[in-house]
Amino acid sequence: MDLGTVEKKLAHNPNKGQHREYKHPLEFRDDVRQIWENCRTYNRPGQDIRKMGDRLSDSFEKKWAASEIEKKLNE
Repeated sequence: MDLGTVEKKLAHNPNKGQHREYKHPLEFRDDVRQIWENCRTYNRPGQDIRKMGDRLSDSFEKKWAASEIEKKLNE
């Protein structure tokens, strides 16, 4: 999984034959988390790409939590 794939799965433009592939917000969440997990798996701590991935992961998790999407889904 990579950000380009997530972008394609989010794209929705019926005129161009693009239809959003995510049927549920948690599918999006899981794909984004898979990107960060892959970054941790294939890049050692201390490497620049790992540092950036960890920062992006932290930022995503904070914004995801602040959105309260999961709470809203459980209501």
